[in-house]
Amino acid sequence: MCGRYTIAHNHKEIMERFGIEQMFLELDPRYNVAPSQMVPVVIETKATDDMPAVRVLETSKWGLVPGFVQDAKLIKPMINARGETLLEKRMFKNALFKRRCLIPADGFFEWMAVGKKRQPVRFQVTDGALFAMAGLYEERTTPEGELIERTCTIITVAANEKVSPVHSRMPAILKPDDEALWLSKECGDPEKLLSLLNPYDNDAINFYRVSATVNNARSDSAECIAPVDLEAEAAAEAATMAAFEEAKAARAAKTATRRAKSTKVAETSDVPEQAYLSDELRELNQN
Repeated sequence: MCGRYTIAHNHKEIMERFGIEQMFLELDPRYNVAPSQMVPVVIETKATDDMPAVRVLETSKWGLVPGFVQDAKLIKPMINARGETLLEKRMFKNALFKRRCLIPADGFFEWMAVGKKRQPVRFQVTDGALFAMAGLYEERTTPEGELIERTCTIITVAANEKVSPVHSRMPAILKPDDEALWLSKECGDPEKLLSLLNPYDNDAINFYRVSATVNNARSDSAECIAPVDLEAEAAAEAATMAAFEEAKAARAAKTATRRAKSTKVAETSDVPEQAYLSDELRELNQN
């Protein structure tokens, strides 16, 4: 799956990379994009006799709500859609033919098991370049045609060899040469469209460990994508364990001291009682 991603490039770089001609949002670097947030998507308008198709950068809420759903509260928004079953799922099939988009990104996060912990890692394409995740979108409108809400989902495919040790799924990253066909309103051939959705080339993917800061969906600073200093992390963990063992030993010593004092008090309190009993027995013997 894909549940967090980044788009830290500036708006000029994004517009140039995706050939965007119109932009209807303010775009700041995003270091920890999370579900239900508003995200930028690239949509291509339909060509007319008077105007050619153009690429537009719009906003969309991450978590698709199908158009046939009247009340969005009655369904769980879908942040991901499996590429293998798009034609089988009613909630995605119509969007596949009519409402495809590019979701710009420059990295995505997954969590790998490291001992008993889950360590966040950030995957990138070569040189940390911008890439397009294949997406679908839906629009809810008023009876008059005014837009109420646009929602989107990221399509996923089986993970490649680089990602699979961490997670079994990954976002469908489109090859740059395939982006135009994915966006085109003229293409309605399901075989052609589905053939674009593949695991990305192993040699073009790399990853590195990042701070646990990214675990909190409210965190959105450059710290989220800063590489973890493994030596410093190991030293800090060793120091933490040493402090833990020291505290454990101190607690054990304190407990032992307390038990020793309790035993001594008990032995001291028994002396008068034993003496009293001995005096009683002596007196009885004399009688």
